[in-house]
Amino acid sequence: MVNNPFTISRYNLRLYADSSYAIGRDKLIDVLVTTEVVPGITEAFSISEETLRCRFQAGNTCFIARDNSKFMAILWGYNNGDCYIRGAGKRLSIGPKDVYAYGGYTLPEFRNVGALTSMLVAFCRYYSHRGVERTFALTASDNALMWNKLRRMGWTELSYLVFIRLGRIGLLRERTLDSAKGHLTLMTKEPRDCYVI
Repeated sequence: MVNNPFTISRYNLRLYADSSYAIGRDKLIDVLVTTEVVPGITEAFSISEETLRCRFQAGNTCFIARDNSKFMAILWGYNNGDCYIRGAGKRLSIGPKDVYAYGGYTLPEFRNVGALTSMLVAFCRYYSHRGVERTFALTASDNALMWNKLRRMGWTELSYLVFIRLGRIGLLRERTLDSAKGHLTLMTKEPRDCYVI
């Protein structure tokens, strides 16, 4: 397999600033919240032990929807300072009242049964009890199903990103909703002063 040095990625930066969606809602499915490796997680979600160790050492929290002993879905939360999202070429400033939600994935056999909703409710409750007021997430621009679900929950769109990478050089174009023009950022290397996702 040839590694393509040229990629174009399109994302939408989303914001959730209203935890009322989670208040008064019962979790439909059990969600495990953990900051340490859970047996079976590497096999269920194809995540290496090294990746897990790095994420937990950096202060990430893992949310796992499960039905009895079966893993259904996973979601990660990061609120330990600035982070750089490699695939989008985007640096996010994550303050003490912010969290970045990422790495959400539902196993195909458990889609459309409430696993994502249950995880998002657990995620919002967990972080709102810790003083977090804003949740950021990136979604692929062509993922209309996810955007429709998030919009119904009260998420808003902040900006549209196009990241073009050629080898180690990247060009990020970010356009906020209140600006038709946007701005460009040239990336010649990944930052070393923040957590890289």
